[in-house]
Amino acid sequence: MKKKDDAYIGLIKFIKTETEQTGLIDFSKAKKFMTTQYQGFNEHAAEEMLRQITLRASQTGGGSMYVLSSQAYFHLLEYEELEQARSSSKTALWFATAALAVSITVGAVSITLQLLQNSTPPNVIIDASQVEQIKGLVRDKVGIDHEE
Repeated sequence: MKKKDDAYIGLIKFIKTETEQTGLIDFSKAKKFMTTQYQGFNEHAAEEMLRQITLRASQTGGGSMYVLSSQAYFHLLEYEELEQARSSSKTALWFATAALAVSITVGAVSITLQLLQNSTPPNVIIDASQVEQIKGLVRDKVGIDHEE
């Protein structure tokens, strides 16, 4: 479930969406959004917040039309960048944790196999002819002419 934005960001997003076509929004429509979506806001609080993030663009017979202020728009951009950075850091953390788990597992398996290999005695049988061949190679290498 996606968490609900705080009122300030929620209102900016609403105004941005509503103003995509004409660039203008009716003050009463934005105020209605605030009072219905955010239960703690009364009309006075909604108007105050709207005045902080909008600029009056025109006056019509039915009421005033407003535009989103550039400052509020940049606050929204900063917020969206922050959310994207948080999401990216969560993904990076997940991959780092997975890589760490894989490396720990590979290390543990490697150690276990090495211990198993060292605990079993070698099963090598050398007969007398092979021993004589080894002695001959050593004598040739060292330069010993006589047998012991």
